[in-house]
Amino acid sequence: MKEVEILKITTSPNKNAVSLGDIFHDTLLSVFQSQNPNATDEQIAEAEKGIRELIESIAKVWREEVSKPLEAIEKLGKNQYVCWEDPGKEGYDRILEGENLNEWLLECSNETELKEMVSGALINPMLQQHTHLIEQAFRAYESGSYALAILGMLATIDALLSDVSGMINSTGMMQHINSILDKLSQKIPVTKRELKDAYLVCTTAITLKGLTINRNFDEPDPEGINRHWLMHGRSHREISKLDCIKMLRLINGILLMHELAEAKCEE
Repeated sequence: MKEVEILKITTSPNKNAVSLGDIFHDTLLSVFQSQNPNATDEQIAEAEKGIRELIESIAKVWREEVSKPLEAIEKLGKNQYVCWEDPGKEGYDRILEGENLNEWLLECSNETELKEMVSGALINPMLQQHTHLIEQAFRAYESGSYALAILGMLATIDALLSDVSGMINSTGMMQHINSILDKLSQKIPVTKRELKDAYLVCTTAITLKGLTINRNFDEPDPEGINRHWLMHGRSHREISKLDCIKMLRLINGILLMHELAEAKCEE
C-alpha cells in the first residue's frame, strides 16, 4: 500500500499478519510441548493443525477488517476518485475485485449529488473569487463538452489549493489522520467518523499526487488525468464524463479537507 504511506503506513497489514502468525504459531506450539512433554508426534501434529486453523481464521478477520479499507483507499486514490464515505462490504468487493472499476463508479454517480456539490462550492467562502470558473465548467459538463469543462475544473483546483494548502497540511490534521491509520494498521476499532476522515484525506492526497505527476512532453501520455499536460494542451486523452466527475469530487474533497483541518485546529 505504497500510496497510503504518503501519510503514515509503513508496513502492509498482510505482511504484519504473516509475521505475527509465525510468532503466534511458534509460541502456542512451545506452550503445548512444555505442558505435554511426553506428547507423541501424532499429538503434536494434531495440535499444530489446530493452531494453524486458528491463525488462518485470525488472518481472515485481519484481512477483512484492516486490509480491505486500506486497499480500497489506495485503489480509489490511484483511480483519482475522492471518497468521503465508507463503501461498505459490497463496495469493498466491487472496488477490490470488480473487473471494471470506472464503469461501476460511473454507475454510482448521482447527478443530483453533483449539483449539490457545485451549489455548495459556489457559496463556499474559499471559492468566492472563482465562482465563474466552477459555474461555467459545470455548464460545459452538463452540455457534454467534457474537454472544455475539465480545464475550468483544473483551474478551480489550482486556485483552491493556493488558498488552502497550508491549512490541509497542518500538524493537527496530519496527527488526526495518522492516528486513524495507526489504529487500522494495528487492528484497533475505529469509529465511522474516523473511517470517513481517513477515506477523505487519503483519497484526496493520492488523487492530487497522480494529478500533478511531472512528465516531459516528449514522453507518452500519462495514464491518468494530468493537470500539466491538459492545461498546456499536450494531452491526447479523450476526456470522459467520469473524468469530470472525478475532478468535481476532488474540488469537494479539498473543501471538506479544509473544513476538517479547521475543526482540528480549533480543538
